[in-house]
Amino acid sequence: FRSAMSVIGCHGTGLANMVWMDHTTGETPKIVEFTAGPNSRNDPNLKHHTFRNYIWNYWGMPYDYNHILYTPNSTDARLFIDLEILDSVLDKIWG
Repeated sequence: FRSAMSVIGCHGTGLANMVWMDHTTGETPKIVEFTAGPNSRNDPNLKHHTFRNYIWNYWGMPYDYNHILYTPNSTDARLFIDLEILDSVLDKIWG
């Protein structure tokens, strides 16, 4: 993670390693986190994690942070995102 300038992934312990990204390069590290939201209420395991994402942990740190919510058909066993939303987020952060 030290040399990464972008990290994309599901909410979880591995994504927490973004704290080790290099902030001294002059480029703001870019984060895209997939996370549970209001659409996740059909699965009790996902509902428990609604809006629990890293923006609250790293508030004020120099990240270009973006999150994408799981689609309504996601379950604890299978997670889905809207690829059109992912495409627009990637266009936003990488131009």
